[in-house]
Amino acid sequence: MDKKIQIEEVIEKISIKTRQYAKRQTTWGRGNMLDWIKIHPNSLNKFLKKI
Repeated sequence: MDKKIQIEEVIEKISIKTRQYAKRQTTWGRGNMLDWIKIHPNSLNKFLKKI
């Protein structure tokens, strides 16, 4: 029974840490990726040909 509780706790902690990491990435990106070009997936091939 203890193993099951431990596994559930680990899964919960991983889930929380993953969300926190994603939030940090989003926050960082908001301030540091302002000059990045956003490319729609359908336009990717045209963009790559220009390079």
